This record gives sequence, C-alpha cells and structure tokens, in this order.
Amino acid sequence: MPEDIYFISILIDLSLLLNINLIICVYLNEDNLNCFRLRCTLYTQALKL
Repeated sequence: MPEDIYFISILIDLSLLLNINLIICVYLNEDNLNCFRLRCTLYTQALKL
C-alpha cells in the first residue's frame, strides 16, 4: 500500500530528526532534560502533521 510506505517514510524522517537533535545536544553538552524536552516537542509537532 502506498499509504504504508508514506507512513514508514515519515517515521524514518522523524527518527532521523530526533537522532540529529540528540547528537547536537550531546555535542553541545546541553542539559539532558532540555534535550528530552526538545525531542518531545519535535515528536508532538511531527505527530500533528
């Protein structure tokens, strides 16, 4: 089904986005709680799409 492929691609893009933000947080040595909050907001925004 094309819908399934589209949904999977969204999930892959989302996971890449979260991983990139996690890497940025680790690289900048930010507070882990702030990173977690950032990832949660990105995740909820992606779910709204």
